[in-house]
Amino acid sequence: MLRRAWLLLLTAACSGYGPKGFTQSRSGYETKWFTQSLTHVPSDTRTFAQRYLVESYVGRGTAPLPGPAPVLFYAGNEGPIDGFWASAGFLHYLGARWGAVVLFAEARYYGESVPAHDVKWLKTELILADYANLVTQLSPAESPVVVFGGSYGGTLATFLRLTYPDVFVGALAASAPIGYYDRDGWAARNVTENTWAERVAHSYGRYPRCLDAIAATNKALRRAPFLKERLRLCDGSALGADHAALFQYALEGLPQQDYAPLWPVRAACETLVHATDRVAAAEAIIMATLGNGTCVEVPAEGPGGVPGDGPGPGAWGFQSCTETLHEFSSATPVRRYAFNLTAQTELCRKLYGVVPDPTYLTRRYGGYAIPSKVTNVFFSAGGLDPWTGGTFTESEPHDASVEFCFMPSGAHHADLRAPRDDDPSDIVACRAREEKAIAGWIAAARSSSRRVLRGRRNATDRILDACPVDAFRRAAMRISALLPGSLDKLGGFDEIVRVYEERYDSVAKDTSKTCDAAWPLSTRGKGLLVNLGEGTTGTRFLECVMDCVEIRGESGARR
Repeated sequence: MLRRAWLLLLTAACSGYGPKGFTQSRSGYETKWFTQSLTHVPSDTRTFAQRYLVESYVGRGTAPLPGPAPVLFYAGNEGPIDGFWASAGFLHYLGARWGAVVLFAEARYYGESVPAHDVKWLKTELILADYANLVTQLSPAESPVVVFGGSYGGTLATFLRLTYPDVFVGALAASAPIGYYDRDGWAARNVTENTWAERVAHSYGRYPRCLDAIAATNKALRRAPFLKERLRLCDGSALGADHAALFQYALEGLPQQDYAPLWPVRAACETLVHATDRVAAAEAIIMATLGNGTCVEVPAEGPGGVPGDGPGPGAWGFQSCTETLHEFSSATPVRRYAFNLTAQTELCRKLYGVVPDPTYLTRRYGGYAIPSKVTNVFFSAGGLDPWTGGTFTESEPHDASVEFCFMPSGAHHADLRAPRDDDPSDIVACRAREEKAIAGWIAAARSSSRRVLRGRRNATDRILDACPVDAFRRAAMRISALLPGSLDKLGGFDEIVRVYEERYDSVAKDTSKTCDAAWPLSTRGKGLLVNLGEGTTGTRFLECVMDCVEIRGESGARR
């Protein structure tokens, strides 16, 4: 009975009925395949088949936006893309309103998009290049593209807008825990290695006697000699000597899914507080959260030294061994463990012959400094979400176009789920702000596109106006992403941008020095680093800019 109740609860909690007048599409999409470059190096012809899902609401919008239909793109993260299609109903809601094209792409090495090559090609920068390439090739040139993502997908959405602002006019980054990779910034923001676990414990601590019941259940499980048989583990050898670990692992996952209408954390607490058989109660929770209907799947990456993910077999295990390692510990009644970088490193060496680099994403993209570097991004976070400790808040220095929304009753990227009539008011309000911001980005992009496509530079326009520092920085970042290491001989990305900024400012202030030129802008609209003109015109334009700011040595080489 307990197990059946839990299965019904989670099934209902994950269902996607919407408000009156909206029903989320479940099976109306088309499954298609895109021939994707493996390395994004022009001389490398290796490819793989990347899965994507698409549904067009063009001509069927209930409140269509003027102009060409926008593309709402979901940046798939660590899992099969059809699962994200089912759980990110906000895109379908907006698509049905605006008459948009809804496009979901699967990340390389996840789901069915697995290259027949070494897993070493699983890198965030290559996932970004995949998505930029796919969207550029599939989207009409006149259609504005907005990128959406939740969790690591929200991280990807942020990086896409930062790296490819010419492809994506804006990004909704829901519950993107980018700050968890920027450990140097934790202290100033009251973040510690225990923050994730403390937020988990807080979720259960909202209900009377729940933490005490969890502690008592942990003790009962450790005394139960036949737990493996009772739980019907798919692989009995996968669980170590600590029988309570799997129960704790299941509990840590529930706060991330604490959505209306049934609130699984509350239901778990009620089950445990009133249980007469604690082992049976734990079994019901484990079977409902981790069971596949026949047996319980022990996660490949846990339970281990980190909550829910980390070094281990599989694609995400490899990413944790390279660039997405979370340095978490816990000292709560839910679960107790200490992060051990040495142990994790040894496991990564054994599995893949690599060493984790926990700060790589911060060094590459900026960590807590990102809101001040990027434009047209909406960051959301939820008060019930353990990952909120690593998200951005409006207290961070940020560009005027960057917005933030905090939902006290929101779990992990709750705002990306299909709207419901019984959604808490703070989630409803956040979605309304997001919809307004996204519509504004689309309108602005259309206006800008019309000006670019119709216009030509006047002879009196300063040539420097076509390549300001921000445009140069974005172009250099994109080159670095597409061709890793290509800028190293020139001093690296930061040095090149610094020199350009210094010399650009100097020339801009020198009214005696002119760099006037009349060049026709390109009409391509997409795929351009900076719009400098068609073909050789653009090349000559760029040369003129470089000469003007004196980023050339006497031999003609850039410096």
